[in-house]
Amino acid sequence: EMEHDESESTFDDNTNKEGNDEEDALPTLPDPNDVKQRMLKVVTHLENSFRAIRGSEPTPELFEVIPVSAYDSTMPLSSLAQVVISTPTRVLLNCFDPSTAPAVRDAVRDSGKNLNPMMDENDKGTIVVPMPRPSAETRASVVKQLGKQTEVAKQRVRRIRRGAQDVVKKGKDGKLEGISKDDAFRVGKEIDGVTEEVGGVLDGILKKKTEDVMAI
Repeated sequence: EMEHDESESTFDDNTNKEGNDEEDALPTLPDPNDVKQRMLKVVTHLENSFRAIRGSEPTPELFEVIPVSAYDSTMPLSSLAQVVISTPTRVLLNCFDPSTAPAVRDAVRDSGKNLNPMMDENDKGTIVVPMPRPSAETRASVVKQLGKQTEVAKQRVRRIRRGAQDVVKKGKDGKLEGISKDDAFRVGKEIDGVTEEVGGVLDGILKKKTEDVMAI
């Protein structure tokens, strides 16, 4: 799930700061570059979560982040096994320590990905995961999930924009000492431009992943 961090949409206008340094105490408008960096973190988060969702071919990322209970702890599968894409319908998980193989198998089975991993009869440290072609129904449900995740990302981007524009509005209303209304309007426009650009990037990521899922 995509957590919302309150601080990512909070922008300080410096109006409440008391300091000896005059410059530090002057009100400031949000920096559009800072706004963009915060929004791009949301983009990266979405890209990473999409990597764990199967597209037309299985990928190591599909397995690497699955949490496994081993050694009295919980760790990502990538810490315990190497993921080998043997064929588009068969994945091998080679456990570094064969004693963890049953735990890795159980974690994959219980990961909610509808997989049926089996121990390799000839090699106790290897798990074979057949990768059946998903049904049209499953693919449609995955595409729906992609859309929901993208909408959550867009909501986060909108919250960041709103946090920045709240400060800009003070400037437009002449409530930030030393900030001209023209500057406030200019920065507001830049922030809207950045928001639109990031929205387009999120749409592009969704479109590409949707095509990938439907190509299975």
